Amino acid sequence: MDIVTKFAKFIVGRSDLVKNGCKVSDGRSNFKVLRDLTNKLENHQMEYNNLQQMHCAFVKNKDNVIMMTRPDGSIAYISMNCKDLLGYTWQEMTTMKCSNLSESPIIHKDDIDMIKVKLEDAINGKSGSNLQYKIITKSGETRKIKHSWAPLFVDKEMYLISSVFYEIPL
Repeated sequence: MDIVTKFAKFIVGRSDLVKNGCKVSDGRSNFKVLRDLTNKLENHQMEYNNLQQMHCAFVKNKDNVIMMTRPDGSIAYISMNCKDLLGYTWQEMTTMKCSNLSESPIIHKDDIDMIKVKLEDAINGKSGSNLQYKIITKSGETRKIKHSWAPLFVDKEMYLISSVFYEIPL
């Protein structure tokens, strides 16, 4: 059941709707208010669906990998094209934890110490851009990536770290 239907069922059960400061009591008025609200909600739902489709198209058609990391280092979201760059599916990636870098199969051993410092900076709210480091794909291939990130705050607390990275020539 979509949100419009749920909302309409809720409204139909309400006899205490208020419109322009007056209680709506007769059925015709209730129906008019319901129709107006349902039309507005349907328009918002269509707009949301369009934005969602545009977002999906953007994420799926980019060479960049987009990643959202929680402050504890766990991956909240990573775009599906991570498999093309890293060799791991998004499902495999979301089970990994960035804070366990010394056990990470992805970060090249030469760059682990540098990445630990940058991850700590990010967790402490610092942005970073154009960090270059080597990774190891699932198949064992070494690649070099460029990585930029910015913290996202909710009520002055770190909520997520938004990252973008892509392959560059070795």
